[in-house]
Amino acid sequence: MHRATVSTLPMPWTRLILSGLTLVWSIVAGALCVQVFIQGNKRSKFIRSHAPAGVEISVNTNDITHLNIGVFIASSLLSSASSNPLMFLLQDMFHVIPPSAALPWGLRLPTDRISTRTLRMQAITMLVTSVAVVGATIPFTITARQKEAMVVATMGNIKLPDSFVLQLEASLGVTRIYWHTMYIRVVVFVAWISVLFAIPMTAVTVVAWLRGSPREDVTSLSRSSPDPEPEKSKDQLEFA
Repeated sequence: MHRATVSTLPMPWTRLILSGLTLVWSIVAGALCVQVFIQGNKRSKFIRSHAPAGVEISVNTNDITHLNIGVFIASSLLSSASSNPLMFLLQDMFHVIPPSAALPWGLRLPTDRISTRTLRMQAITMLVTSVAVVGATIPFTITARQKEAMVVATMGNIKLPDSFVLQLEASLGVTRIYWHTMYIRVVVFVAWISVLFAIPMTAVTVVAWLRGSPREDVTSLSRSSPDPEPEKSKDQLEFA
């Protein structure tokens, strides 16, 4: 029964591996986005706390922060979308949760290929979330590669020259350039890795949906059609 179930699933192992890899990398990308918030706040506080007496330092990273929020949301949506086919495939292929386990809770687990019956939903959600991740990662990458934080030093109402700020950054071992900041650059790399797995996962899901739909229609028709009447024998016909 187990082998027959797996053999009837469209592209099960390819979908299982790609959905697992997409889930892992999207979770990692989202976690690294959180680190951007944490490390960015720590760095701003570190610079302000080491400013000379009477000097106020203002660090503005709103551009990269807002884009980081977009990458975090898109990565979270992608992890949610990729977890559905992974869970459904694990249930259909390996029966991770036995039907008897749901009985005490008054639940009834589906027994007929939920990973195939929900392929349309999976294809749509994977397509939407993959587009969202690409749309969030592109501007984040451009900003990280080309822009830098706005750091301004003032003493009272007087703005100090930028050379003073650069000298302070060099003495503290920090930089305003986003691409020279490790935790920002890592987010770019990991986000694109999740995209590289999300795109083929979306394509495979669409192909599996197109392959599985006709089979599902035939199966549903065979289940719903009445049994054919047995042919009458020659003796029965003569008697009639």
